[in-house]
Amino acid sequence: MIPKDRHSEEQDILKRIRRGELVDHYETVRRRKDGTLINVSLTISPVKDLNGKIIGISKIVRDITRQKRAEQRLAEQSRLLDLSNEAILVRDTQDRITYWNRGANELYGYLPEEALVKSRTVVANGISRITEVYLQETCARDRWSGELVTSARWHQSSCDESLGT
Repeated sequence: MIPKDRHSEEQDILKRIRRGELVDHYETVRRRKDGTLINVSLTISPVKDLNGKIIGISKIVRDITRQKRAEQRLAEQSRLLDLSNEAILVRDTQDRITYWNRGANELYGYLPEEALVKSRTVVANGISRITEVYLQETCARDRWSGELVTSARWHQSSCDESLGT
C-alpha cells in the first residue's frame, strides 16, 4: 500500500492527525496489490469520542491517476502550442480569452497575463469584428480558420530587443 520511500510521509501525516488536524486532499503515491504505483488524493480525519479524545482515524483514498495523466497531457499540449509561430488563442463561451500563446504575444504585443484580463476588443480588435462568422462556423465544424486584418501594440522594449539596443 505505502511505498517504502513514502513511510516517513505517512508518519508525518499520523503526527498531524494526533494533534487533531484534518489532512484534506493530500496528493501522494500508493502501491496497488499488483505492484503498480498510482497517484492518490488522501483525506484523513481524526475520529473523536464524546470527550474529544482521538479514538481512531478515518481515511478516504481517491485514485487520481487519470486526472494526473490528463493534466500532464494538457501541459505538454500547451508547451507545444507555445512553440508555434502562429497566434493561437482560446475563448470561452462568454468570449473571454482563456489561452494566449507566444505567437499571439509576438503578433499583438501583449503578454499572456495581460491578454487574459484585457477586453477582447482592446487586445484583438480585428478578431471581434468577425465574432458572428467564426462562431457559426465553429459551432458547425468545431473550428474556424481564416484571415483577419488587425492591429498590433508593440512594446518599446520589444523593438529595442529586436534592434539589439
